Amino acid sequence: MINLEYLINYVNNIFEVDIKINSRKRELVEARAFYYELARRLTTHTFQKIGDPLEKHHATVMYSLNNVVKFLDKDMIEKSINDLSYNKLVGVKEFNELKERLIYLELKLENYARHSNV
Repeated sequence: MINLEYLINYVNNIFEVDIKINSRKRELVEARAFYYELARRLTTHTFQKIGDPLEKHHATVMYSLNNVVKFLDKDMIEKSINDLSYNKLVGVKEFNELKERLIYLELKLENYARHSNV
């Protein structure tokens, strides 16, 4: 299961905010709603457990999931869920190693293509 702190850091990086800040600014409300949706779909935690790291009550999490999430970018949510699910399956370290290996192989392929056209 994905760690909630990992999800918080993931969302903070995407939105370039700190969702632990207690503010009602729109960008923070939407970023927190994004976190709630990811946590709801990728973990088995209760609403209270999802809200605890942000010091939010379970009712706040429920309200956000029922009212704010519907205004978020659905493609962004699906992409994040796919990325996080893949990271969860293979592990973050293995995922990063695979990304580095892929970059290396793409560079080798480019070099090969460049030299074979000579």
